[in-house]
Amino acid sequence: MSDKKDKSNKNVVSDKRNTSLKWYSIGSVLLLIAIVLVVNILFDSILGKKLSFDFSATGQNSVSDITESYLASLPSDTNVRIVGLFDRPSNIKDTPLEYIVPLLDSYEAKSGGKITVQYINPKTYPTIISELDTMGVYDLAEDMYVVECGGKIITVDPYNCFTYDQEYMQYGYYIPTGNIAESTFTNAIVNLTRGYTSKA
Repeated sequence: MSDKKDKSNKNVVSDKRNTSLKWYSIGSVLLLIAIVLVVNILFDSILGKKLSFDFSATGQNSVSDITESYLASLPSDTNVRIVGLFDRPSNIKDTPLEYIVPLLDSYEAKSGGKITVQYINPKTYPTIISELDTMGVYDLAEDMYVVECGGKIITVDPYNCFTYDQEYMQYGYYIPTGNIAESTFTNAIVNLTRGYTSKA
């Protein structure tokens, strides 16, 4: 009889211990997740973009060293303005702007104040078109970028920041095969700051 009581007492103690270990494990995991989230939020708010890296093979999503050198060589009073004729998108994932918006932010950050990037929607501010194109010869429209310096402008269509497969797909579009956003914007900046215009 006492053997049965001893076994049942051992089972009760064992069950309590298993239950307490189970809750301890769950609590530890939840605490670890909370710590990781808090650390992640703190790092993101303090360091932000300083901890983002471009792991593409050619560095195609970053401002190249050659572009940085050219920007550094420009006079300190150079003022290049890049205007997106649309509202700054809040969600760029899986869109072409995923490669362009961060790149332009990098231009602005690395230019030493020589480049400013703005997003101005012509629907909200209709005068932006006539402000950028005083002669009305460039057919500026929504959803394009305008690179402006010294009263001269070059337009950049986000579609033209990529190379495409020449075979037209059955879905009605070409498949992007390469990212040339950095060279497109750098060429526009070089042409404007060297005294060339994009349109005769």
